[in-house]
Amino acid sequence: MGGNAATIARWLGPVALGWLPGEANGPPQLRFIGFDLCGWTLVGMGAAWIALVRRRSRATARMWTWALLPVVGLGGLYLPFWVQREETRYFYPAFPFLWVLVVGTVGWLTRSARKARRRASRRICFWGAGLSFAIPALVWLGVALNGIPNPASRAAHELAVHVQSSDSHGPLAGSGQLPGGRTGLYLAFMLRESWLGDAALATPADFAAVGAQRVVVRRGSVQAEAFARDRDWQALPEVEGVASAVQLFHLMPMKSPARAK
Repeated sequence: MGGNAATIARWLGPVALGWLPGEANGPPQLRFIGFDLCGWTLVGMGAAWIALVRRRSRATARMWTWALLPVVGLGGLYLPFWVQREETRYFYPAFPFLWVLVVGTVGWLTRSARKARRRASRRICFWGAGLSFAIPALVWLGVALNGIPNPASRAAHELAVHVQSSDSHGPLAGSGQLPGGRTGLYLAFMLRESWLGDAALATPADFAAVGAQRVVVRRGSVQAEAFARDRDWQALPEVEGVASAVQLFHLMPMKSPARAK
């Protein structure tokens, strides 16, 4: 939940899951536990691989087997948390160590082959491994240079331009659930306001209770319908463009917790 109790937290990614761990949802929780166990099993297999290789062939394994430790460590570090597709950057440091492991494994597997056959096998393996690393790297280099469509950030920019010309102020909450990230978080950054988080099952009263003055929701979602029915919240006029996929609701001035005091 973090150090600030007055937040709507995204613990275990409830926006993506659609349920909260504290509620009685047995099947979803069991599936999530199974997912974690599968991940920890892979980590355990990686550790067992290190022990097996170093024990069976210490002379040939040499130092390259230690490259598995950072890979396993990164997996173990982020495994207990919910990582979205946009957050794969956390695992980028593992790529150089994966390359060392590939080279070392190829050399170890072909060590007993005849000289001519060993050369041919290693050449094929190295070319295949090199392409498997080079092609994604070139693709992502092109993406970095040219950019890719990001509806979440574009919607946040369009909303920011619209909101800056209005009288809406105060902390934000909600994500918007658009591809590319959290529109609400990006909007808060552009407006230099605090972002109080998000939860798929949070009600308008929940957002108001933690001090949110504005909430970003996906248009047509259950949350959007709940805000539309709540008289304490008012929807800002629809913004054309990508931002039309989300709605921004603001708390009516007389209903603000700060004003109520």
